[in-house]
Amino acid sequence: MLRSKCIIAPKDESDWLRISIMSRHTLNDWKTPDTRITPDKYDSHLVEFAPLAPMVWKYYRKEIDFETYRNEYLNYLREEVKEQVIDLISIAMKVDITLMCIEESPEFCHRKMLLDYASELAQELMVGIKVDIK
Repeated sequence: MLRSKCIIAPKDESDWLRISIMSRHTLNDWKTPDTRITPDKYDSHLVEFAPLAPMVWKYYRKEIDFETYRNEYLNYLREEVKEQVIDLISIAMKVDITLMCIEESPEFCHRKMLLDYASELAQELMVGIKVDIK
């Protein structure tokens, strides 16, 4: 199973392998460490699944809308890291994985896009979203 959750949410037994897919564990200034994100919050940090910085900045600065951001990120997954997504899927077929980033809700989050793409590649993969942060 492959699922999604906010990285600052408390651990629970169903998380099993917790993977941060954030580009950085800092505040939005890209320098100051986010003290809420400590090494005990995740088991692995796979930055290759994070959106590229230029894409994020364009979205944060409202230079592109969400749909454009989504399309750019999905193109990145398809063209640059498809093999890594396939590797992630093969692990998730054996072990429950929780993908994590700072967004509380997956609605406008890259981790949901990654889950959707993974489920396209492997329709038999069970995909779930957790929206709780408490």
